[in-house]
Formats: sequence, structure tokens, C-alpha cells
Amino acid sequence: MRASAAKRVIAAQIAAIRIAMQQICAARLRSPDLAPCRDAVSAALEQRHVGVRKLWREILESIGIDAAGAE
Repeated sequence: MRASAAKRVIAAQIAAIRIAMQQICAARLRSPDLAPCRDAVSAALEQRHVGVRKLWREILESIGIDAAGAE
């Protein structure tokens, strides 16, 4: 497999993982147990997602993948 093809595969897999993580977090937020603190949990998750997105961009850029439009 050529390097550029491998990079595209890795980027696609990372995007799929990120989407799955977001879906899991969203499902947990719908839990009745979290209703009283939903806003605080949502804000904390959003801050964490910002950090994770930054790390993914840095990782992708470190292996030569332009992640500027990957959001």
C-alpha cells in the first residue's frame, strides 16, 4: 500500500472513532441520572472534545496528513 493511501485509511479510521465517541457521549447525556447536571456535563464534554480534536490534528499533521478540513 502506498504511503498516501495508508494515510487516507488512517485518517478515515480516526474520523470513524471520533464519531463513535461522540455518539457514545451523546447517548450517556440522555440518561435520566444526568438530567440534574446535564448542562455542566455537556460543557465539560465539549471542552474535552476540543482538546481531543486538537490532539488528533497534531497527530495527523505529525505523520504528514493535512487535517485542516477534518472537522
